[in-house]
Amino acid sequence: MVLSRLKKTIEALARQLEEMDADAIEARIAQVVARLTAIPGELGRISRELGQREQQQQSLAVGLEQVRRRCQLYQRLLSSWQDLVKAEELRSFGGVLEKKSLTELMQARRKDRETTLLALAQRVEKQYALHRDEIAEYRFSLRECPDEIGERPEISPEDEEIFLPRWEALQNQASRQLALTETGGRPLSPYEQLLELEHHLAEQESLLSEQDKQIYQEIIMNSIGRTISDRIYGAEDWIRKMNRLMAGSETSSALRFRLEWKPLTGEEDQELDTAELVELLHSDPELMKEEDMKRLEAHFAHRIGRAREEAEAQEKDAEAFQASVRAQLDYRRWFRFRLYYDKGEQIKRRELTDKAFFRFSGGEKAMAMYVPLFSAAYSRYMDAGAEAPRLITLDEAFAGVDEQNMRDMFRLVEQMGFNYIMNSQAVWGDYDVVPSLNIYELLRPLNAGYVSLLPYHWNGREKKVMLEAEDG
Repeated sequence: MVLSRLKKTIEALARQLEEMDADAIEARIAQVVARLTAIPGELGRISRELGQREQQQQSLAVGLEQVRRRCQLYQRLLSSWQDLVKAEELRSFGGVLEKKSLTELMQARRKDRETTLLALAQRVEKQYALHRDEIAEYRFSLRECPDEIGERPEISPEDEEIFLPRWEALQNQASRQLALTETGGRPLSPYEQLLELEHHLAEQESLLSEQDKQIYQEIIMNSIGRTISDRIYGAEDWIRKMNRLMAGSETSSALRFRLEWKPLTGEEDQELDTAELVELLHSDPELMKEEDMKRLEAHFAHRIGRAREEAEAQEKDAEAFQASVRAQLDYRRWFRFRLYYDKGEQIKRRELTDKAFFRFSGGEKAMAMYVPLFSAAYSRYMDAGAEAPRLITLDEAFAGVDEQNMRDMFRLVEQMGFNYIMNSQAVWGDYDVVPSLNIYELLRPLNAGYVSLLPYHWNGREKKVMLEAEDG
């Protein structure tokens, strides 16, 4: 019975242990025991690492303080450099900084700085020596202008190697030798002086522009414009007279000439073509449209501007400028003469070019030169009084002209009523178209030191030697 009871007790305890997972508890107990055994070693290792971290923290704190100190020093340097840049801007050197960035300028200074500054200084001195007299009126001078950068901050011994060279570089840049001029009792930098001159020049150009406009409206459209217009009318009338004369001067070879005065086109966009310009000049200024007036003003403004540029480019004086203006307003340069010819039914109205001229015979070449020449002289003499002489002189007269065309030349001279003096080795002038002529033959014996005159008179029918009493 006792044994049976004990077995039941054992079974009950076994079931209870099974329900409590006694194996797991035993395994956990083993883990705890193992962990408790390892903890003392880990505590020692952590204690050693904690000491190392404390040492590193102290070292970093020292480094951080050094970095903070150096940041303050570099901040002071940066602030001082910025003050120098502001000082440069106040000196009106902004034009230089606009062309190059500050970085480029600093790089240029670092690159062979001493050589660059020396070369620039030498160039300035050379230019000053060359233009000393020209800039004397601006009271040019050189002045030392130091900039305030304050006292040097305190530097620890370990920072001196890094900071001192940079502070010295700042000190070297903190002083500038300024080139100054004086205008109106106040000092100006060359850049400020340039701006003053440009402003003054702009004012003068504006004033001149207004004055020019008044000149174009009041003078060119009235006195000068009227004169040019009248001269063009006169030239056109002169050409018509020449053409009438040449049309009636047909020679034995039926060769006749005609002259035309061709207007030129504008050389540039701002200029009017001559035909349009002449039409505007011939018109009544009171009735001219405002648009046409502006175009006329722009044309002459451009022409006079070209004359001014030419005078300035050649460094000439006011007289040269006036001469250039006169040349620009010379209406004769607005046209080109063109000579035409025809030969009866064979050739109708062709321009007398070099190629056509050299195809002429010798007599025709002479006529191509003399007929327009005589016509031009005659048309000019038509403006003279009735009693005025119409004198022409010819050296080696009508050289190369054959006999028949020679007669035509004298007929043309007589028709135009010229008083003429001619010399020639072959021409006598005793043609039936010449009503009266005095002829003098020059005689010089071999190696003689004198020349004798043998006078003749041609009365339209025969040539006779004049006696001494008849001479003159």
